Amino acid sequence: MANEAALDSKTTSFYMPLELHKKLQREARRLRISVNALVTFILESELKRRGVELTAEDYEEIARQVRKNEKRRLAARHAG
Repeated sequence: MANEAALDSKTTSFYMPLELHKKLQREARRLRISVNALVTFILESELKRRGVELTAEDYEEIARQVRKNEKRRLAARHAG
């Protein structure tokens, strides 16, 4: 469906200073992308720079979670 999150995504929320949020909004507007896309890009870039890698076990856990998310989504569609 159009408004559903990707099965391999996770909602994360946190507090940040208003000044930082305003900077993110300004930069996202300048780049013509969403704040979410900008934050994702910054996090991915920094984690790559730091050399953070996932293990085979991490990828297996991700695959399990995607399957679980898919089952949950299908159950919700059939219930509603």
